[in-house]
Amino acid sequence: EANTYIVRLTVTDDDGATTSTIRFVVVQPNPGGTFGDFTEVTPLDSLFVTPPDEDFWVITTAPADFDSDGDLDIAVLGYYVVYNQSVVDRLVLIRNDGPASATEWEFTYIDVPLGNISAGSSDLAWGDVDGDGDQDLALGSNGATVIYRNDNGTLVLTDTDLPGYWEENDQADFDLRSITWADFDNDGDLDLLLPSVYDVNIFEYRTKLMRNDGKNGTGGWIFTETDSVFAPTVHAQSAWADFDQDQDLDLLLVNISPLTDDGFIRRYRNDGNGVFVGEDILDSLTVEHGEAQWGDFDADGDFDILIAGHIKELDGSYNTVLRIYRNDNETYVPFEVIDCVPCEGWFDITAATWADYDTDGDMDVLVAGNYNSGSQIEGRAKIYDNNGGTFIDSGNELPAPRASGSRGGTFSWLDIDGEGDLDYFIAGQYFVPGGGGLVEAQMHIYRND
Repeated sequence: EANTYIVRLTVTDDDGATTSTIRFVVVQPNPGGTFGDFTEVTPLDSLFVTPPDEDFWVITTAPADFDSDGDLDIAVLGYYVVYNQSVVDRLVLIRNDGPASATEWEFTYIDVPLGNISAGSSDLAWGDVDGDGDQDLALGSNGATVIYRNDNGTLVLTDTDLPGYWEENDQADFDLRSITWADFDNDGDLDLLLPSVYDVNIFEYRTKLMRNDGKNGTGGWIFTETDSVFAPTVHAQSAWADFDQDQDLDLLLVNISPLTDDGFIRRYRNDGNGVFVGEDILDSLTVEHGEAQWGDFDADGDFDILIAGHIKELDGSYNTVLRIYRNDNETYVPFEVIDCVPCEGWFDITAATWADYDTDGDMDVLVAGNYNSGSQIEGRAKIYDNNGGTFIDSGNELPAPRASGSRGGTFSWLDIDGEGDLDYFIAGQYFVPGGGGLVEAQMHIYRND
């Protein structure tokens, strides 16, 4: 049934006396409905649809088939609040159990012990660190980085010694996917990139590439810091790909540091033997709020750059954009996916990602942000369809969180039903309809039909 909120307006006069003058009831409807090509299949249980006096504030998510049963599950990290009573940090594995009905998905929730870890400025990344065929989990949060070993679907906290991840995310509108696994040295095991590591000895942030040197004999692993030249990051995105096709993985590293000179969009070419050469491939352009991602949208074999959000242009001015820089033989040529972002109703854009949502073989764009509906600013997501290298509005409009600082949100494309197309999971802060500014935490999942 729907959630009900009782709201009272209290007036205080000049003498300090208070009077409750208005009392009204706000009803938050249950999830459901069809949104273009998508049907909401959010389960009506106490985690996705929390009681009125409770919220699960999700900070970061990561999909993977952790139990090796052939479908994708989701790991979520956040804090569960029972207002005026308790706050509990939670790492939850949302196990995919298939459809309960045509309009509701079934999940099982598995709480993973966090030990002394708190759910603060956090990130999650799955990778098969021990090469046994299942997905292990790296977690960074509030000055700690740990690895959970996957033992036949059970996550076991290991004693792996790693630098502490401490992201500065006061301006983190959306989860950026900072921590990444990659076999940068081609030795057959996964190494770990840790942006936003705070060095207490020099009181500075660093970006550390940790080489996997095998098991430590007590259930964990030995990671050795490499002599990398990566610039410091405070709120970072990272992604690996072989852009120069020399059979090793290169790095795209984006540092988001608003109103400073520390932001950058930098590509590091992997020259082997742990040597990386950095280049600001878009010159001095930086992302102030938003994202930058690699992707080959025109299928010409090289990597283009998707830029979304509030940026600092080359001339020092500021602009809100959804823009692609097309890679033409290492010359990056800009073109706008949306010619005029405010003209189309967007108040701002907070996140975007590449995804072939319609399985036609090219990369489309999912964008989320705050939208001016005419009556209020609300969260919204839209899909722009790649039509031969040009992008058109697909007509798919989906609800999205209202991004606001560290309570922004997180979203993932994942094939939850195994049909070969991409479905959509999102979590964050939503307005309560008619609630006069009240917000609540919500998670939603939409099946691509």
